[in-house]
Amino acid sequence: MVITKVSNALSSPSIARSFGVVRTHLNVKSIICMMMALASVMNFAHANPRFMATHGTSYQSSEPDLAVTHYELALVQVLSEICPPMLTANQRIAFTRAYNQQLRSFIPTSASPNDTLRRMHSQRNYRSALNSVRAWTASYPKAQNRKLCLQFAEVEF
Repeated sequence: MVITKVSNALSSPSIARSFGVVRTHLNVKSIICMMMALASVMNFAHANPRFMATHGTSYQSSEPDLAVTHYELALVQVLSEICPPMLTANQRIAFTRAYNQQLRSFIPTSASPNDTLRRMHSQRNYRSALNSVRAWTASYPKAQNRKLCLQFAEVEF
């Protein structure tokens, strides 16, 4: 839900210009930067005493292996869901390599990052972040998502 609001806000020309971002020109770096900024705001908001008093806890992952927020991890998972059907065989190989490297950097101490990611599905906070990121990426045209997938496949981590 929060990501949808950020996406809608960034689609406003005046707000997008103030960030130096135009919705149709987002690339992997700008999306990851936006996600990191959003995640830090979310972590700050959920770690404040008022949130903890009303919800009884702060917004922390129960996975000690994570080096990133739920939103950052969810973004990589959503890309792994939407990208393979859009790519050629060679592009899929490059994408899979980039995905595995990114997942390993996000969950560096886990013996099996994919298993850790599967366990994350049992956490309500992660599922919420995942659904927000899915809705956010679905709001973009297929051609724009394909460009994002190609850029992700070409990134060296």
